[in-house]
Amino acid sequence: MRRPKQEPVDLSPVPTIMPDVSFDEIDTIIAAFPPLDEAASSQAMARQLELGATVGGDGALASWIAGCQQRYPIGLDQPRVAIFAAAHGIDPGATAAVADIMEATGRGEGSLYDWCEEIDADLRVYELALTEPSALLGAGPALSVARTANAVAYGMMAVDDATDIVAVAALNPAADISAASLGHALFGGDAGAWGALVPASASANSGSTPWEALAAWGGDDIAAAVGAIIAARMAGAPVLLDGLGAWAAAAVIAAIREDGIDHCALLMPEGGPPALEAFAQNLPAARLAAPTCEMRGESGPRAVAALRDAVAAHMRG
Repeated sequence: MRRPKQEPVDLSPVPTIMPDVSFDEIDTIIAAFPPLDEAASSQAMARQLELGATVGGDGALASWIAGCQQRYPIGLDQPRVAIFAAAHGIDPGATAAVADIMEATGRGEGSLYDWCEEIDADLRVYELALTEPSALLGAGPALSVARTANAVAYGMMAVDDATDIVAVAALNPAADISAASLGHALFGGDAGAWGALVPASASANSGSTPWEALAAWGGDDIAAAVGAIIAARMAGAPVLLDGLGAWAAAAVIAAIREDGIDHCALLMPEGGPPALEAFAQNLPAARLAAPTCEMRGESGPRAVAALRDAVAAHMRG
């Protein structure tokens, strides 16, 4: 049964007062990540062997979803699309366009809303301090430690136990610049491999912790995406990482725990900036083909639609 038309969309600002959260406390949560359920994955693969490769694919996706959801049978009945919107000092002009998109989405307009309505997904757009942009990259930390931790904690509220898959994206195109800079800081290598998105002032900072790198080069939206990915792991929900902002968020977790993003899949569009390939070479996550979409965040619901069809075929036989 389809849920009622979501109007208006939940445009959730950061609460004025958040409980103090330290990175040590967040590290404790990450350390407690449950492993993917191997028994559930095996059940899904065994089912696929009964069906054969002509029904529902080769079983790899079903097996991955079962491991993430910690159960079999599997289902994608409660999808969520979590979009994080923040202001970046490196491109303040983009913020007005982001605000316009949020306003239209809140009215139930635009392709992102239409796609979420089509797949009956719970669309949540989270505003993070649009009037307080992060600092210019390279001129000092983009965010304070306290503000970064606050955004991570806020992002953790984007996923609950009822969610069985979540697509995560950063709405502001300026997040791509922060994301590429953060990726370079975390993984190092030739700055040119990260493309023109990395400002000249960005340099690999191998001596920093992942949290320090996030504060130095990230943004509120990327930090909140980190929180959503953390919450999804604890809730047993696979994550579809839509765009550089979400990929950079996953990179922070992967730098803290080797298997920390086993429940995540990179949505791989055709083409894209060099930073996409640089991230893909460094992130130990599943990969899913995705269309190149003009609207940020739209690849997520499209990928959910494709996965839902595959899961239905797998379960139905």
